[in-house]
Amino acid sequence: MTETSVSEERDDACHMRQAKKLDDDGVALRTTQIRTVRRMQKQFSGHIIRRTTDSRNWEGKTLLDLPCHYDIRGMLTLTQREMDIITDRAQAAKER
Repeated sequence: MTETSVSEERDDACHMRQAKKLDDDGVALRTTQIRTVRRMQKQFSGHIIRRTTDSRNWEGKTLLDLPCHYDIRGMLTLTQREMDIITDRAQAAKER
């Protein structure tokens, strides 16, 4: 963590505490949370955060509660139109 990120986290926490004290049915808190998330989204713009079914949070709990993955294979009979589309797309990909 950089000094800037530590400072931003400290400021975010301060703004959250102040917003929680207001008696406005949580409107200020929600606005503060949205502002913080948007700032963080800008910082991560252009980067990919990859998660898998094995990814865990800071408590060691899984992030994604997904069922097991199954491959189901089947045979399809394509129409002539569908075959023409696939052939055209394959040709276009070869030309690149």
